[in-house]
Amino acid sequence: MSRVRRWAAAAALVLLAAGAAACGSTSLAAPERGVVRVDAQNYRFDPDTIHFKAGRPVRLVLQNHDPVKHNISFKGLEPQVLVVTPFKGEQAIVFTPSRPGTYYMYCSEPGHEQLGMHGTAIVE
Repeated sequence: MSRVRRWAAAAALVLLAAGAAACGSTSLAAPERGVVRVDAQNYRFDPDTIHFKAGRPVRLVLQNHDPVKHNISFKGLEPQVLVVTPFKGEQAIVFTPSRPGTYYMYCSEPGHEQLGMHGTAIVE
């Protein structure tokens, strides 16, 4: 490969990487782009009501601020979804909700739901 072609290829990769980084930060912050973020802290979800669009892929991100394991489970949501986070960590899953409806959201770790770790997921 000639030096000019290598330079052009390197420049193209730099531009692609910069563009991807810019798009990635925007999509993580914007729910309309298919990302929903939930914080788990003090046995609560914030927000405790989240929204999805039926038939559209969504990236569900769970950020755990506590020194204990948390997760998000849903009753009746299709497909079945479970996002588990380690202690003070973050985990994400991409899925496509199939049916509109209102679904119960909770942490299935023993005792967490009873301590207040529950909420609502609305699929529109």
